[in-house]
Amino acid sequence: MKRKFLLLMMVLVPAAVHADYDANFRGKILDVITYPYNDTILIRVENQPKSHPICGNFDYLALDAGVEEHRRQYVFARMLAAYAAGEVVNIGYDSKDLCSGDRIRIYRVG
Repeated sequence: MKRKFLLLMMVLVPAAVHADYDANFRGKILDVITYPYNDTILIRVENQPKSHPICGNFDYLALDAGVEEHRRQYVFARMLAAYAAGEVVNIGYDSKDLCSGDRIRIYRVG
């Protein structure tokens, strides 16, 4: 019985504490904002979500400052290329758990 319980806990606990992107939407990037005093990158996208159970600010989506710098630069370059080309992109974001500040946290731009 203890072995089954431990096995069950080993399976469920990582799933419970791991937050990641779980939703997608498509749209053109309308605006990209950066600040010299903050590493967060903000974008405004057509069709972006206007609700979230935790986040409260829906003007922009955020690429979190906690993302490693070289990875953040890859995504930032993709954002700028899509913005300049007027390309429709697919945005992966967290629709349930985590925010970046009070904005919806994005995980992928493709």
